Amino acid sequence: MPEQNDVDDIRNKLGIVSVRDFLAQGEANHKERLQNGLTINNLKVFFQKSNLTIQFRGTKLVSYEVDLERCCNSDELLDWVF
Repeated sequence: MPEQNDVDDIRNKLGIVSVRDFLAQGEANHKERLQNGLTINNLKVFFQKSNLTIQFRGTKLVSYEVDLERCCNSDELLDWVF
């Protein structure tokens, strides 16, 4: 029977993670996105907690804000974004 170190080495080589590690990584990614936003091409999207908005910023100083206090449901949120 293989020892635990051998099993861990095989998992690392194959990129296999435990469910606990997978969930912890997902939580860390979620916190990082909330704190730093998400960048897609030249567009940065992030949650601004101080005024409850989702902000979209391009390479210039032009930005667009979605006021979450004025969105009562997901349909209204999508309307603001589009």
